[in-house]
Amino acid sequence: MKKILIVLALGLSTASFGQTNGWYTAKSIGEKTWVINEKGVVDDNMYVLEGSDSTLLIDCGFGFGNLRDFVKTISSKPLIVVNTHFHPDHTGGNYQFPKVYISRSDLDLATPFLNPDVRKQLAGMALNGIQIPDSVKYPDTSLANTVLQPVYDKQIFKLGGRDITIIAVPGHSPGSIFLLDNKNKFLFTGDNTQTTWLFFKESLPIATYLKSLEHLDAFNGQFNILFAGHGPATGIGLLSDLKGCCQKILSGNSEAKPYHSFIGQDGVSCTYNTVTIAYDPNKIK
Repeated sequence: MKKILIVLALGLSTASFGQTNGWYTAKSIGEKTWVINEKGVVDDNMYVLEGSDSTLLIDCGFGFGNLRDFVKTISSKPLIVVNTHFHPDHTGGNYQFPKVYISRSDLDLATPFLNPDVRKQLAGMALNGIQIPDSVKYPDTSLANTVLQPVYDKQIFKLGGRDITIIAVPGHSPGSIFLLDNKNKFLFTGDNTQTTWLFFKESLPIATYLKSLEHLDAFNGQFNILFAGHGPATGIGLLSDLKGCCQKILSGNSEAKPYHSFIGQDGVSCTYNTVTIAYDPNKIK
């Protein structure tokens, strides 16, 4: 397994949260909406959205602790689990759930992280000596009976008085998705953040990513705040800046500055207003 898929570790600082079990922490970010952070990983956000009938979990982190039971302390309703994309800091905990939804384009890429040997290797590299208390470990990591189920653009999960719409935004990965909480006007954007990485082998060209961002125009007015897989919430102007950055690169007017990531994968970068896109200079059009 390539290093890029194994190591997305570690920033040890965490935000100030409320509810905790010593490994996972959670705080409310809106009505019946919570963000979960996993100790010892790189500012990794998971989200819990509760309706009157069921609850939806967005992403599963690395899954080094017992995420399944921690989520139950937040909501006891039937659980739907969705991955924004295949990277292990979002899919590593999939093995704890019987079914997880993910874009068909990322499904095969996420499958290796159900393998206990791969998860063990990931933990050894990413935890970097951090010890997990037995009390918060998942009880059985030897087997994973998880079924990965394809999810599609504009598919709607009805939680009961709360609809969550899937929006395909390929770029960071082939199957990256956003999730739109129509009731609360929240948009959950995965790894599309103030610094967006498009330099992975699996990432798509800048021109394709721009088309993905333009696809969001069909949902204008339906969201007013963005919640990403890393970092704090941001305003919707970030999406315009990401489009502007893509256009700048495509125009040839961008100075491609060397970009060095903490995971050892390098590329070049373009900065535009509030955002930076790090990308492979060989994958522009």
